[in-house]
Amino acid sequence: RAVASLGEAELKQGRVCMLAATGILTQEVTRLSDAFPSTNCLEALKTAPTLGIIQIILVIGALEAQNSNYVGRVPGDRGFDPLKLSENGINEKWALMELKHGRLAMWATAGMLVQTLVNPDVPIIQQTFDWARSVM
Repeated sequence: RAVASLGEAELKQGRVCMLAATGILTQEVTRLSDAFPSTNCLEALKTAPTLGIIQIILVIGALEAQNSNYVGRVPGDRGFDPLKLSENGINEKWALMELKHGRLAMWATAGMLVQTLVNPDVPIIQQTFDWARSVM
């Protein structure tokens, strides 16, 4: 049971980091609202409304409270499969790919946050292009 919960936690954190990595980069190139003018992900977090942050925490808490409903299931299986991709069981290859992509996303997100802390005035995408030019 302990190993299954560790696998579930790793998968969950990987999924969150895949979304975070995508969100951090999307924020740099897309502006959906003038309410958040900063392209710096940490600066945007500071300027977010307090009630918005509380709302996010409450939704996460409600989702976490549902964990007892999923005891005994395959890690990551929440019963949500609108495309019916796991109709014949979870594809082992896809499960391994998701786990590996999640691990990569955890490192990528950590790296992007460090880049933002070290050089907050330059967007991550620009830093990446500058680095690529310097090694070519």
